[in-house]
Amino acid sequence: MPVHIALRCDASPRTGTGHVVRCLALGDELTSRGVRVTILGEVTGVPWLTDQVERRGLAVVAAPEDPDELAALACEVEADAVVLDGYHLDPGCGRALHEAGITVLSMLDDTFGSGQEADLYLDQNFGATPAPGVDRERQLLGLDYSLFRDEVLRHRPTSARRAPSDPPRVLAVFGGSDPYAAAPVVVPLLLASGRPLHVVAVAARAEIAETLEALPTAPGQRVEVVAPTPDL
Repeated sequence: MPVHIALRCDASPRTGTGHVVRCLALGDELTSRGVRVTILGEVTGVPWLTDQVERRGLAVVAAPEDPDELAALACEVEADAVVLDGYHLDPGCGRALHEAGITVLSMLDDTFGSGQEADLYLDQNFGATPAPGVDRERQLLGLDYSLFRDEVLRHRPTSARRAPSDPPRVLAVFGGSDPYAAAPVVVPLLLASGRPLHVVAVAARAEIAETLEALPTAPGQRVEVVAPTPDL
């Protein structure tokens, strides 16, 4: 039987989509190596992300919050290892999974996730530094370990970057659901520069789109509002 890896992550308009998106990137690589992948959690209220999960044929199994119940579920689905990715996860999840004999990878964002008991820790952020209290040899740190979906990697340029556009084009995107409504704050700051520019702003919700479309612009400025998409 193939190795089975479970990804413990969630996505919703309130919590954002980043944890599931980067787990999908990891899942793509695992699947390409013949590994079976399952999501333990929920993906709700974000249609484009739900479509991404369904197109990959990944099963999504609702996950309990209690660490011992999560470990029992991981055993029930016969997971060989579990990836823990979420700020809201109980810090006892790693311990409970270990006690059930399951290997654990904990995703880190600065100190988030470092409190989990795990076999391996991954912090893919720029300038990542070792988490305190964790053996350095069990930490994967920095951009060398960044997780990008195959759709993104296919757009990597094969030649030198083209010359900057005139006026400059600025892509403003704040995650898949912009849970803190950052776009209506940042885009006006760009326009306040007074410089000619073309802003492409991703509006995660209808009310954000309405706010962005109503922004006044100076000569030479343009704000193009687009809906969330998995292919930026």
